[in-house]
Amino acid sequence: MESRTANRKSLSEVKPVGKDRIAADGACHCLRNMQAMIQKLISIGVTDRVRPEEVRYIKLTNALACISIVLAFLNLPFINLLYPAGNHLYVIFLINVPGLAMVLLLNAMGLRLIARLHANLFSLMHMCITCILVGIQGYVHFFIFLVIIASFFQYPPWQNFYKYSVVGIAALSMVLLELFLADRPPVLPPPPESSRTGPMVTLINLLVFIPAFMYYNQRILLETEARLAAEQSRAEALLHNILPAPIVERLKESRIIADSFPEATVLFSDIVGFTGLAAGRSPEELIALLNQIFTSFDWLVEKRGLEKIKTIGDAYMVAGGLPLPRADHLEAICDLALEMLEAVRRTDAVPLELNLRIGIHTGPVAAGVIGLHKFSYDLWGDTVNTASRMESHGESGRIQVTEVAYERLRDLFVFESSGRKEIKGKGWMQTYYLLGRHNAPG
Repeated sequence: MESRTANRKSLSEVKPVGKDRIAADGACHCLRNMQAMIQKLISIGVTDRVRPEEVRYIKLTNALACISIVLAFLNLPFINLLYPAGNHLYVIFLINVPGLAMVLLLNAMGLRLIARLHANLFSLMHMCITCILVGIQGYVHFFIFLVIIASFFQYPPWQNFYKYSVVGIAALSMVLLELFLADRPPVLPPPPESSRTGPMVTLINLLVFIPAFMYYNQRILLETEARLAAEQSRAEALLHNILPAPIVERLKESRIIADSFPEATVLFSDIVGFTGLAAGRSPEELIALLNQIFTSFDWLVEKRGLEKIKTIGDAYMVAGGLPLPRADHLEAICDLALEMLEAVRRTDAVPLELNLRIGIHTGPVAAGVIGLHKFSYDLWGDTVNTASRMESHGESGRIQVTEVAYERLRDLFVFESSGRKEIKGKGWMQTYYLLGRHNAPG
C-alpha cells in the first residue's frame, strides 16, 4: 500500500512538469512559425533572377515595411487616447497600412526600385500630413530622420542617384515643416493633458523602430555575407577543378598569367577506334564510357602529382614539371603513360576494339591562362606540337617518345626503336616505343 501511494504521489508530481513541457513546446512551435512567417515576408521578391548583391536591399526594404505596419497597429490605442475625435488620423491610418503593404507587392512583382521609392516617399508623405494635423509639438517630424537613415541602407551603390534624391527631399521636408508649422496651431489640437504624452509616444516609437531596424539590418547583412562566402567557396572549388591550385592563387592578384618553363614534359593520348564506335551508340553511352576512362586517368594524374591540361573529344593531355617545376617530370609522365595503357586494358566497360595511343616529348614550353569567362590553363610551343605528333604518328596500344626522352631514360625504362619517321611539320625524326621499366616485376 505504501509503495502504491508513493507511486501515485510521484505520478501526480510528474504531471505538472509534463504540462509545462507541452506548454513550452507549444510556445517554441509558435515562435518558430512566427519566425518562418517573418522570414517569408522579408524574402518576398527574392528569386533566382535577382543578383546576389541586391538581395540584402530587397529584404531590408521589406523588413522596414513590416516594422512600420506593426508600429501603425501599436499606435492605434495612443491615437484613441490622445485624439478621441481624430477621425482624420484614423483615415490616415487606414491608408497607411495598405500603402506600406504595397511595398511587399511591388517587390513581389519585381519592381524593386519602385518598391524602395514608394516605401520612402509614401512614409514621408504620411509623416508630413500627420505633422500638419497634429503639429510639430509632438515631434512627429522626427520620424523623417528615419527615412533619411533608412535610405542609406536601402539602395545599392548603382542607385545612388535615387538614394540622394530621397535624402534631399526628406531633409527639405523637415526644414519646411519647421518653418511653416512652428507658429501655427495644429488642425487637431490635442487635450491639454496630452502635452507630455505626445512626445513620449514619439520617443517610444523611435525606441522600438530603431533597434528593430538595426537588428534586421545586421541579420540580413550577416545572411548576405554568409551567402556570398558560400558562393565564393563554390567558385573557388570550380576554379580548382579547372585550373592548377597555384594558378588559382595567382589569379586572385593578377588577371595575366604567362610563364616560360625551360623544360617540361607533355603527353597526348587518343582513344583509337572511338570515332567508329560513336556511330553505333547513343550519346549517353558514349559520355558514360568517356567519363569512366577519363576519371581513371584523372586519378592516376593526381596520384603522380602531374597536371591535367584538357580533354578534346576523346583526346587527353597531361603535363609534368609545371606550374610547379620538378626534376623527375619526364620519368613521372612515362610511368603515367604505362598506367594509362593498363587502365584501359583492365576496364571491363571498354570494348575490345578500343585502345590508347600515346605520344610524349620533353622540352621548353610556355604556359598561361587564356580567356576572360570560360578561361583555361594551356600550353604552347614546339614541345607541345612535337608531343602531339608523337601521338598521331604512333600505333594503337603503344607509347611513342622522341629521341630526347629515350636518351634521358634509357637506363630506367625499356624502349624499342620505331625507326626514323617523317613527322608532319618536323621532318625526319628518330622515335622509340616505351615498353616498361627495367625493374618492373614479372
